[in-house]
Amino acid sequence: MVKTETLTTIPINVACRQHKKQSIEVYNLGVLVKDYLCHYADKYKSEERWWAESLTWEEALERAWNSCRENGKMHSHQCHVADKLPEGLRIALDANVQLDIFTDFHQLYIWVKSITTDVKGLGDTTTYDVAQRLGVWMKIQPELVYLHAGAAKSAKKLGIKGESVPLSIFPDEIQRLGATHAERFLCKYKDQIAATTIQNGVCNSRPLAKVTGSLKVMRSRLRGALPLRSSRYGVE
Repeated sequence: MVKTETLTTIPINVACRQHKKQSIEVYNLGVLVKDYLCHYADKYKSEERWWAESLTWEEALERAWNSCRENGKMHSHQCHVADKLPEGLRIALDANVQLDIFTDFHQLYIWVKSITTDVKGLGDTTTYDVAQRLGVWMKIQPELVYLHAGAAKSAKKLGIKGESVPLSIFPDEIQRLGATHAERFLCKYKDQIAATTIQNGVCNSRPLAKVTGSLKVMRSRLRGALPLRSSRYGVE
């Protein structure tokens, strides 16, 4: 298992002090995880309730692609691509997908990626964000850790590369967070995580193309002829 090296010694109770933006400093991985749990473990609950309360698939798509929180403000990840989002929503609504084809989060992610690939300017961050919001509505969670932007930067420091990788290859401290929180943790603490060396440094992750075939093939598989299910998806 990956071991992290303590480059800076700080008191454990730093995680329970008032959280303030501070200069970049490398901390022990365990302390960073404690800090995340102290300040962010419950932060996303109200936001997830917003994504989850849509009554229909069409409404869930609109909320996910519009990327606006309950207060009407756009998510910071999508501010710079706001003009691209309507096109992504249009393609998603026109796809007329049958929800039963999404057997897990990865299938949902692949479908969203097939759309963002067709919209110039949209990338992996929007792909993951939209898929994650729809996953909340559908009550399906990621089992892999999706690496993009800050999360990819942190993972690279741990010797892990790939677009989607198993949670099990991360250090124990990160594994305990689960896949969803692991991605958030890696993104938020990209400047504080210390670089380390692990055996067989590059992860043999699941390349999307090898798992599912080309995006064109996936797109054709996911676009069915049956009408959308309008009721809430998942076990009530």
